[in-house]
Amino acid sequence: MKHRANIRIAAALACVALAFGGAAEDRWVFMPCHFWGKGVDNPNSLEHFTNIVARAKAAGYNGALLSCHLDLAHQWPPHLVRQLTAAKSFCDSLGMEIIPITWDVGYGGDCPGNWFESREIADLPYVRRGGKAVFDPPPVTIEGGATENLTFEGGASTRGKSPMRVYRRFTLRKGVRYVIHARVRSTGVPEKDKFQFIGFIPSIPKKSAYYSAPKHAADGEWHDLVFPLEARSDEQITLAFGHWGNEGRMEIAKFEVRARGICGATRRAGIPFTVKDAASGSLYKEGRDYAEVPPIAVRGEGAALGPYLELEIPAASRIPDGQRLLVSAEIPNLFRSAHDQYAACMSNPDYYARMEKCAQRVQELLRPKKWFFCFDELRSANTCAACRARKLDMAHLIGDCLTRQREIVRRLSPDIVCYVWGDMLDPNHNAHEGYAHTLGSYEGIAKCIPQDLVICPWWGKKADVQTAYWAANGFRCLAGAYYDDKTHKNAHAWRKEMETHPGLFTGWLYATWRNDYSEMENFLREVTPRK
Repeated sequence: MKHRANIRIAAALACVALAFGGAAEDRWVFMPCHFWGKGVDNPNSLEHFTNIVARAKAAGYNGALLSCHLDLAHQWPPHLVRQLTAAKSFCDSLGMEIIPITWDVGYGGDCPGNWFESREIADLPYVRRGGKAVFDPPPVTIEGGATENLTFEGGASTRGKSPMRVYRRFTLRKGVRYVIHARVRSTGVPEKDKFQFIGFIPSIPKKSAYYSAPKHAADGEWHDLVFPLEARSDEQITLAFGHWGNEGRMEIAKFEVRARGICGATRRAGIPFTVKDAASGSLYKEGRDYAEVPPIAVRGEGAALGPYLELEIPAASRIPDGQRLLVSAEIPNLFRSAHDQYAACMSNPDYYARMEKCAQRVQELLRPKKWFFCFDELRSANTCAACRARKLDMAHLIGDCLTRQREIVRRLSPDIVCYVWGDMLDPNHNAHEGYAHTLGSYEGIAKCIPQDLVICPWWGKKADVQTAYWAANGFRCLAGAYYDDKTHKNAHAWRKEMETHPGLFTGWLYATWRNDYSEMENFLREVTPRK
């Protein structure tokens, strides 16, 4: 009964929306649904998908932007194919279009770790010990003495004063990665008073150069807290760690700082791996002096505390026992944010070959008239040897990638209209030099991408400048709106731009990242331009 009531309400709202010009070409709802769940309340179920699509159709939407790991569609098992086929049949029966969204370059695109954008870690100290060469860094000297078996209670400490934190100083070496490890037990500490590491580093202008707040319960249990960092120059760091309040009890059983090794190496075309004599610089040969090193097996860069990569040394090796070595390799380039993020390498031919297989399968299953490239928030790019060898700036590297994606799709169907997120293509958003871990200029990027791409700008606070930018460069747009804003200020900002620039926008997208479809009908009314 509730479902039928929702449909009746949606139908009534649809009349309002259409009265205000709801006949825009694209009226889409974003649908992340992976089809492996069951039940109408499970966002990854076919039942949930059909329920939302039915509501959307009744309200006046005409398309579902479907995100469901389609990058791997050519590898899907039969039961997922059946679910997708059923979803397609249901949408066809309503006259709702499914628009596939694929190739999430910025978030790794369902790639194996060996395909991630990587960066060089140079001259790691190794030593041969018997049949292996192992990571062997010099120890880190910590000023202030040992930090073990410290107890803080009620603002007083066996080695300090309130609040419950400790200060220690040590020297960093440029280019070396470090890991800080503390074994901590807290009891009676308020939930808001998180254990923190804060580093003060002279070469970085911010007061708190490194910050981490590992979440652990003040439950009286021991917790191992790990904080990785990397030196930008040779200098001292003063590290404060502990709780910033003075209520409860904290014990530190162990605190250590040590150089960090690598858990594996990126091994693909154009990415070097070298082992050399630490004294003479003479290079050793893979397959003769040390066994072939396989591609990195873990996702990303691996655990900060290891285990670290070891090299197998065959009996006929020229590396004598005890020989000190320097190992240089590339590892996946991590961007630390709320969620650790890795990007796919845009210079990897295997990635484009997989795109071809993906596109063929998606075309077989959905026969789409429109296709969306999930190219947003690219936070690591142009840092690996394969990318650097091409000598392209960011504008041309991205332009080449999007051009190839468009060609892959157009070879399947010349009339497919291609869409793409706009943030990495707009200097008013993320397309600017120095963005995250990307190297090179974005200048002139609008001239490097196919002119017939439909751009989806989505930063509502800058809707005016983004719209002006794309209008000046001759592109059409799809307004990426809502973004879980129940006040609909975002929708109003894009509606204003659609009214100001008639003909520029193909329509709009109800973009929710929380699977919140409660405002779907109201949003359509708020975003639709007034005639």
